[in-house]
Amino acid sequence: IADGQAYPNIGEFYYAFGTLGVIFFMALYGKWMKYVRDRFKETNCGLDLITYAVLLGTNLQIIIRGYTPSNFWYVVFAIIPVWIARKFLYREENK
Repeated sequence: IADGQAYPNIGEFYYAFGTLGVIFFMALYGKWMKYVRDRFKETNCGLDLITYAVLLGTNLQIIIRGYTPSNFWYVVFAIIPVWIARKFLYREENK
């Protein structure tokens, strides 16, 4: 029975999709992390720096913990407070 098994991120990709899956999904993950680095690191906005810090902190958790759907929701709920703060702060500036 394979229920309850935990694989790291790269192991999950190998188990589900084989060697090509590892190459594809880790390349996709690398592109996403490059976008995060380039988009949020070189900014003067404090909320962008907070977003970068949150995503950088979740990076290790995403790599060492498998089950992609759980990781997806982990990242979404880690960013939602910053997104809400951004909406409230920019609404206040425009008034």
